[in-house]
Amino acid sequence: MINVLYIIIGIFILAVLEGFFVSFVGLKLLLFIILFLQGKVNWKWIAGFLVPYSLISDVISNYPLGTNLLLIGIPLGILILFSLLINVQEGLVSYVVKFFCFLIYFILINILPTLLIDGVFGILSWSILGASILKAAFSALLLYVSNILGERLRGEKSGNNLTIRKKWN
Repeated sequence: MINVLYIIIGIFILAVLEGFFVSFVGLKLLLFIILFLQGKVNWKWIAGFLVPYSLISDVISNYPLGTNLLLIGIPLGILILFSLLINVQEGLVSYVVKFFCFLIYFILINILPTLLIDGVFGILSWSILGASILKAAFSALLLYVSNILGERLRGEKSGNNLTIRKKWN
């Protein structure tokens, strides 16, 4: 029951943070959050978070319902296909694969919504492609740094076992 409350609170926090990042930097955080939680949280909880949030994000973005789920599903499907061939959990190769997943996601953001709304492909120019490459590189780097910080805080793969405990009086 408490996990459902965490999901609901997380949806609202992500909606606020994503609104900030979209207006400030032009980054959507949903794929970043999914890739960060992959392997750390049960996939059922990630799906329980992904579906409602993608529908809320569709309403906020004025997209047809299911667009953000499709935008996330294509890169995640590619990641699953690569996971059959190589290890996508650790190492430099995993971040290269995740970079391409981010790149496909940022390119699809420009193409897919106009295809679903108007029936025509969106504009994909060299400047949009370059911006997508920069956003994908920044997202992959941010994911790498977040994973390192997460491992250090949890005490995995590091010498210190930092734990946070409650002290009951």
